[in-house]
Amino acid sequence: VKQKLTEEGRSIVVKWVFEEGLSFAEFNKRVLTSVLKAKRNEGAQSDKFFELLGHLPHFLLRMIMRLARFLNNHNMLPKFIAGDDPLHATAMIANLGSIRLNAPYHHLYNWGTISMLCVLGKLNEETNTIRATVVVDERITDGIAMANALATFKEIMENPSDD
Repeated sequence: VKQKLTEEGRSIVVKWVFEEGLSFAEFNKRVLTSVLKAKRNEGAQSDKFFELLGHLPHFLLRMIMRLARFLNNHNMLPKFIAGDDPLHATAMIANLGSIRLNAPYHHLYNWGTISMLCVLGKLNEETNTIRATVVVDERITDGIAMANALATFKEIMENPSDD
């Protein structure tokens, strides 16, 4: 979420936990509420923690980040960081089209647990289409399962229903 559509505007990533049986209308309402909270600077505690780290002397920050990387790599990161850190999730969904950027082919994250990245790009006004990319860590699925899942997703997008 971009708090203001300017270069100085702060970018905040919002993390949601999906509940089984949640209707699309309720999901949409929760997403909108989270986005509005982020725009009002009521962001995650981990944002505040990392902001605090930015004020530390460089040598101390390096030591803390080395420890944090070790903890992250061994799945021992404290819950107050990983609990609402958006990079500690199953998947990330981004709409870069909202800031007029194309969807990338891959992410460059070397932190957290995200194993799937789904990104919507900007509208191609000539063809009236939006490019979407999906990157999946090969450790969670093979090519056949992913191809079947994407075919199902494409079918749902092209033939939506009220279910």
